[in-house]
Amino acid sequence: MFNFLQNFYKSFYIYAIGIISSNFLILLILPYLTKVFNPDQFAIIEIYTILITLIMIITNFGLGDAQSFYYYKYKENSFKQKQVISKSFILRLLITIITLIILSLIYITIDSFKKFFNYNFTLFVTIFLIASLTGIFNQGLIVLNIKFYQWKFNIFNILKTFLIFAFLIFFLYFNNLSINGYFYSYFYSYLLVTIILWFYLQQNLSLKPIDNNLFKKIIFYGFPLIFTQLSWYLMSVIDRIFIYYYLDKTSLGIYAIAGKFALIINLIIEIFNRAWLPFLMKEVNELRNTNKESKAIFVLIAKIYTFITCIVIIILSLLSEFIITNFSNYLYHEAKYIFPLLSWYLIFYGFFNIISSSMWIEKKTYYTTIVMFLTLILNILLNFYFVPEYGVYGAAFSTIASYSILLVITLIIVRNIKNIIFPYIFISFNYLLVFIISITILYLQIDILIKILLSFLYIILSSMYFINNNYKLFFVRFKN
Repeated sequence: MFNFLQNFYKSFYIYAIGIISSNFLILLILPYLTKVFNPDQFAIIEIYTILITLIMIITNFGLGDAQSFYYYKYKENSFKQKQVISKSFILRLLITIITLIILSLIYITIDSFKKFFNYNFTLFVTIFLIASLTGIFNQGLIVLNIKFYQWKFNIFNILKTFLIFAFLIFFLYFNNLSINGYFYSYFYSYLLVTIILWFYLQQNLSLKPIDNNLFKKIIFYGFPLIFTQLSWYLMSVIDRIFIYYYLDKTSLGIYAIAGKFALIINLIIEIFNRAWLPFLMKEVNELRNTNKESKAIFVLIAKIYTFITCIVIIILSLLSEFIITNFSNYLYHEAKYIFPLLSWYLIFYGFFNIISSSMWIEKKTYYTTIVMFLTLILNILLNFYFVPEYGVYGAAFSTIASYSILLVITLIIVRNIKNIIFPYIFISFNYLLVFIISITILYLQIDILIKILLSFLYIILSSMYFINNNYKLFFVRFKN
């Protein structure tokens, strides 16, 4: 346990530096983007971004997870590990080419598809290439991740963000290319950084004779995960679709900006995932005999995640008005009531990733697909009822409710198949209490000093309780 925590904390801190640094540049340019684009234009950007995510899932084909899983299967065989990376890379290129051909035929033959892109074939190709290059780049980052090259991971991630930042200024400020310029920025950024990354990773590729069995293993492992990813995708965009259909582009644009600022909480989640997943994959393939220690690790990680995200969401609720009014155009100021709400579903999904990963040890990943599909149906029903009645707030609360139920069901399943007893009272009490405090801060017209006092009272008491009960494990990183 202590050895695991020392390594985990080290990875967590390193990834924190890189991920926060890279995302800070994106948050830095958001005020400029809200001046360049009005809410209607941002709604169009959001619709195209939703399509990019869909193409990424299709071309990903679960290859990132399959690559990570089989990489540790062959820990003692470096050639086999190269074969895993190479075949995952080749499969991604083949799937990308096939997908491009199919979508191009759809574009040529279906007029409504052309109309979706305003009959602009260049825009269609640009959006497809952004999705494809993003997937190829992310697969390279996964290679750095599974090899525990945390600092190199950070360097390439920061380089990517810097290029996006630079190209956005070039295309929007100096060339005034508006929406097209926004997507050109992402295309050229991912094109350059993907070439550089895979040129660096070329020593991890092998063009020697192909092992067809390994191809099959990667495909059969990755293919079922597509349905899980598609379910997550629909869960995360269904609220946008209902807003676009029932309300208007302006509402969707404001909602989209709130989602961009909600990525602040996503920094914590991404850091957890980057630090946690490599250790998980090692556990799946190497630590089968340490079942008791494995369960203890899951429980502690759940506590740490709950403790940190609760504190962050309270701080974001307090700073919501300040952040939105000072870092966005006045047209988007209503987002100050929405973005802390959207942070909740990201928190719950991040927690879902942690607890559902325990199913991988038992090779019962199909449970995640079933649970995601059921909560997707619930999400659709809730949005269908609440969006017409309560607008963007109905969409936000529907999404929160769906993800909270997703989390509860997954906790029950994990307890049954893995017999991991998570600290349910600690988790539910903290999230429920913090949700009430957050709603109080956002919507009740009470003195700001009372809101601050209430927030800091929770932070101090929860910190004292957590440290008192987990002192040795939480601070093991500083033991020496």
